[in-house]
Amino acid sequence: MSQLTNIFIMSLKALFLNCTLKKSPEVSHTRALIDKAVELFQDLGVDSEVVRIVDHNIAFGVSSDEGGDDEWPQILEKIKACDILVIGSSIWFGVRSAVAQMVLERLDGSYADADPETGQYPLYGKVAGVIVTGNEDGAHNVSANTLFNLTHLGCTIPPNADCYWVGDKKRRHNHSSWAFRQLQTFIEYKAKEVGIITHYVDPSYTSQTCIRCNHISKNNRNRLSFRCEKCGYANNADLIGAMNIEHKTRDYRYILESQGCLSATQTNA
Repeated sequence: MSQLTNIFIMSLKALFLNCTLKKSPEVSHTRALIDKAVELFQDLGVDSEVVRIVDHNIAFGVSSDEGGDDEWPQILEKIKACDILVIGSSIWFGVRSAVAQMVLERLDGSYADADPETGQYPLYGKVAGVIVTGNEDGAHNVSANTLFNLTHLGCTIPPNADCYWVGDKKRRHNHSSWAFRQLQTFIEYKAKEVGIITHYVDPSYTSQTCIRCNHISKNNRNRLSFRCEKCGYANNADLIGAMNIEHKTRDYRYILESQGCLSATQTNA
């Protein structure tokens, strides 16, 4: 039974439509979250393809082919061939992106492509989901409307078919904290693409640790000022923290080098 199940899962194909407003090679926040889902699907033996819509010449309209150099027909063929369709969208002014809206409008044309014998739409029976990113409220709105539209197109929506990230709830409106979280995610997946190791350094007590004598004490720091109560070394507290993080990073790199885990390219990165 398990072997038959694995064979069935291996035949599935997922298509992610990244409806970011940014063209390649700009970093896409939505792509970062999509990549997480791709990794999960890969573990289950599901093949995935990601299409960034704005990288293609897609005409506005509500038919399957608007003529001319419209590239939507090629994307529609990918949609028809997949088993799982996931719409990825950023949040703009509380609603889905203009690109996501355009994709749903173009999918409206698939009604005209219904099977002449059964009357079923091309998306009938496909499993659908939605991925949402942003730095403001609106994830529930985007998810609800997009999933509702997909059901009308014939898709099946399983439980918990939405995924979103809009920052820490306590800091929802602190754009700077959201930017740091985004930066971390982008560095992570970009580094993975080129084979660079990412390692997270624990920043605990780094601004309270003397870089000269390694004495740790909360009394060493007074707001932005640092003065070691043991050896008297003084400097900017944030600078002390950054220097200690650098030392921790160098120690970790030394361990990897000594174990032969870093190539020459990675060592010089």
